[in-house]
Amino acid sequence: MPQFVTFEEYQRIRSSQCCIKDLVAFDDSLKILEQHQTRRKAPRVEVSSTVHLRQDDLIEIGGKIYNLSTGGIGINTNYPIARRERLTLAFHLPDTIGLVQAEGELVWRQFHGDTPNHERTLFTAGIRFLSLDELSRKAVHDYIRISNAPS
Repeated sequence: MPQFVTFEEYQRIRSSQCCIKDLVAFDDSLKILEQHQTRRKAPRVEVSSTVHLRQDDLIEIGGKIYNLSTGGIGINTNYPIARRERLTLAFHLPDTIGLVQAEGELVWRQFHGDTPNHERTLFTAGIRFLSLDELSRKAVHDYIRISNAPS
């Protein structure tokens, strides 16, 4: 696993008699950041909405959507959800009438615990849409298009 090097550390390393290993670690860090930036295939918009999630064992949990794309949602929740867990989702887009319903899969999660600025949220997670009915797909697409329109 490559170690991360900050830009300040990079400058310090470059100005001193550095070793190749440190420069390689910095280059690896840049590649990982670039890959993360380009992994997203669809534009995202900020959203503030409640999401209802149903797990395979029919346990229903809640969360708060903080961003949305045609490919999935980012949520904050206090409930542990396993990576790759399949979920049934239902949520309303702000200022709209219809209910968006989807099947999704948790692709990543981050535990916050006592992290500052996350006192009320234990987990941040990303859920990929596996299926959306046609009306839900159109609602999400239209909401993102309108949200990204120049003001």
